[in-house]
Amino acid sequence: MCLNILFLLGCAPLLTVGASVCALYGVLREISEGKNRKLVAAFFGYYRSCLKKGVLLELGVVSTALVMWWGYQGISFMDPGVQPFFRVVYVTGFIVVTGLAIWSPSLLVWFGSEFKEAVKNAVYITAGSFHWFVVLAAVNLIPWMCLGFLPVKITASLLPLLLLFGISLPGYLNTYIYKRAYRKYENLKYV
Repeated sequence: MCLNILFLLGCAPLLTVGASVCALYGVLREISEGKNRKLVAAFFGYYRSCLKKGVLLELGVVSTALVMWWGYQGISFMDPGVQPFFRVVYVTGFIVVTGLAIWSPSLLVWFGSEFKEAVKNAVYITAGSFHWFVVLAAVNLIPWMCLGFLPVKITASLLPLLLLFGISLPGYLNTYIYKRAYRKYENLKYV
């Protein structure tokens, strides 16, 4: 619960969501390995060390996703014969951008990767371990997507729980998935 509050505080300036995600995964990895550090100090230590890379990552992912969404909206104005091709291109691009958002924060903080290396390896891992990508996407999105299918009264009562546990709990599960997925890539130069 405390980690969720720290994460939300770190996201207060929206520009720093990427750094906050990196800090979250750094602390969660320490917790999963049984390291005993002060939570607040560890979070803000990772936050400071990943601030520049996290902001770059966030700006890159958000701007690419916006351009892709805008382009996808334009498909309906194209010749019907080429629409299926461009839909496949945009869905593939969406998967790559989502892969960057899922893999890059942990690569940046766990391995101390440089920004370009993390992006390159995130694309590589998304393609090479697609099954783990799907599991990670499901773990992160299902709790939030359920809100759209539930009645408003239930959603209103669950929202505080999601704000308190809906970020750090899936993140904690992600640390174990990352550890398992990264075993395949331990011998790579940058991972």
